[in-house]
Amino acid sequence: MNIKTLTKKLLALDTKKAIRFIILFGSTAKGKNTPLSDIDLAVYYQGN
Repeated sequence: MNIKTLTKKLLALDTKKAIRFIILFGSTAKGKNTPLSDIDLAVYYQGN
């Protein structure tokens, strides 16, 4: 799954609109990912 698709899916799950931003880090962010790489994300949200 590419980053754009994953981001859209995460935002679609955000029914309360609590996600403020998503940070991509690790090998994918550096452009050094391989077929075995995972996708490292930090999701910042605000709410209860």
